[in-house]
Amino acid sequence: MSNKALKLAMEEEHDRRLYNFQFLNSVAAIIIDKIGGFDEKLIHFLEKGVSEVLSNDILMIEELNQYIADHPLNSTWSLKTNKNKEAFTCARAIVQDKGIISKYDVLQENYPVIDGPILLGGEKADVQGTSALNCLHTYFITILYFLSSIFSDEESAKSYMKESVFNVDKSPLAQTTMLPEHIMSADIYPKLQKWLYFYKDEMSPPQGELIFTTLGYAYGGSREDTRYNSKLLRAEDCSSAVAKWVGSKEAFSTWHMKRYYNGTCDMVDPNCQELAKTLLPFKGEFADVMPGMVYAFANGAHTGIVTERITDACFRSLSYSRDIPKVEGLGYNIECLPCKEYLFFSVIGDSAIEINVVDQL
Repeated sequence: MSNKALKLAMEEEHDRRLYNFQFLNSVAAIIIDKIGGFDEKLIHFLEKGVSEVLSNDILMIEELNQYIADHPLNSTWSLKTNKNKEAFTCARAIVQDKGIISKYDVLQENYPVIDGPILLGGEKADVQGTSALNCLHTYFITILYFLSSIFSDEESAKSYMKESVFNVDKSPLAQTTMLPEHIMSADIYPKLQKWLYFYKDEMSPPQGELIFTTLGYAYGGSREDTRYNSKLLRAEDCSSAVAKWVGSKEAFSTWHMKRYYNGTCDMVDPNCQELAKTLLPFKGEFADVMPGMVYAFANGAHTGIVTERITDACFRSLSYSRDIPKVEGLGYNIECLPCKEYLFFSVIGDSAIEINVVDQL
């Protein structure tokens, strides 16, 4: 047998990281080509226009977030905890601080890329672990949208962005989450329908959806959204990803995991049934914990997979997490026993074998 769960997790981290940088490269290349002949006056016009677009985006998401806060019923977790405002704000800060500059300059001056395994939320230069890439994605997306509206018209620019740039059916970067049904009768709805980040197609509910850019994390794992089961690299939270890696048919939560570990999970619940099929509580010593085992915080709501044990008290893990701007997405972290208490699980059907994390990156 092979350590399938760990391999799936590491491959997903690699694929997301690769896609994020490929997207950045491709969008930046399009923009650089379009503005190659711009003089200083046109560049200044572009900077002013992009900053205004982002300011309007901030106002729109503030209004939507206030509506959600006032009418919380029927809102998905990923909608209620969306981080669009943070992405728009940090993208505008780049425009105001640096103007319209190349992808290489932005990365090297502000977000230098370092090689090797990245520790999530670790070094200041940790691009992979922080929300820096989401800021850059939003920065370049807005520039491209503004340029497209200049060269054509606003509606054509929106269609181009939604079909060719966001590509929500396949892209790990652009995710959608359902808007609440009752929003259709609200004063905000006509304005929302005209916004770039409003989305509706044959898979959408009648009220439509909100597009959000992400490095992979969404609170609640977007379990409630129409595209959750149709996308390979979709928005996940820590437990929905673990459930996927271990082969569960249900995206169980850390709450279910802890109850299952303690023998109090209601076995009528499909989540508990899937846990019994995929995970086995490990009650042994930490010295016997192996790569590929799953862990959960005993006194918190987080889970992930063990990639290697590095000392007598610490292990490296791989998990989805978000604490913008310090942490966003799927990344590696160091966990240590003196700091937290952990519950460990063996993955049924997997064998715990050593996999060199550095060689996999």
